[in-house]
Amino acid sequence: MKKTLIIIAFGLTSCNGLTNIDSVENIYYPDSTYFDSSTKFKLDLKNRIKFNKIEELANILFQKNLSPYFELKRGSKISKVIIFRNDHSMIQHRNKLIVRMDSVYGDKPYPIKDFDIILQRYADNNGKDYALPENFDKIFIQIELDSTSNSENLEELLIGILDGFDKVNNQGSNKLNLKIGLKYDDLIRIN
Repeated sequence: MKKTLIIIAFGLTSCNGLTNIDSVENIYYPDSTYFDSSTKFKLDLKNRIKFNKIEELANILFQKNLSPYFELKRGSKISKVIIFRNDHSMIQHRNKLIVRMDSVYGDKPYPIKDFDIILQRYADNNGKDYALPENFDKIFIQIELDSTSNSENLEELLIGILDGFDKVNNQGSNKLNLKIGLKYDDLIRIN
């Protein structure tokens, strides 16, 4: 009888652990509607892949009309981030925030620790300063890493971007949709 109770107690503990896994909150970028409406392909960041290989794979996926996305664990939440095409002719320079490991480049270079402050300034511009986006919906984050960077560096940078973005989105009156792209060396066909 005691053995049966121990097995049942162990089973309940194991099941309880499963419900904790099921209760993990998923956060979608740009949003769940866009995420659900696109044909996606998950890019795994766990294998220390070189950044330029990630860019190449994203390029191939775009050419096959698939939307690459990353999944990041942030505390008790899972963030699912779709990567957008970043064709040179599609995104105006003034709408881009270029993010590197240690800097954010907008109208001029800023330290990466100020990402949320710069993003807020971009979001609040509303056409006042021509060097900044005319509208908060047009903001685009472009990630540029060098050839020595890998998926671990990208994951660290993405978590910092998401933390800054969430901070701005929770404070501001305008609800931003996070659009992130990688730097691509060649043009990709626009659908």
